[in-house]
Amino acid sequence: GIVNLSFPNTFEPSKIEGTVHFYQRTTEKYDKLAKLAVDTNHIFSYPSKSLSGRYIVKIDWTYEGEAYYIE
Repeated sequence: GIVNLSFPNTFEPSKIEGTVHFYQRTTEKYDKLAKLAVDTNHIFSYPSKSLSGRYIVKIDWTYEGEAYYIE
């Protein structure tokens, strides 16, 4: 499967920058960090086959100099 994260349609996808941290509370070695790359449909996709267990998703991103954080 795939994990999809949606971003606001009013934002230009090429101007969205940041990271997505898949944080697993029990075992740090299973944490994953990905560079945020949003497609023209305002979606960030990540393959869930590389994720094992339960995760907290932490998104740290900027758009035109404005910082955002979502967990």
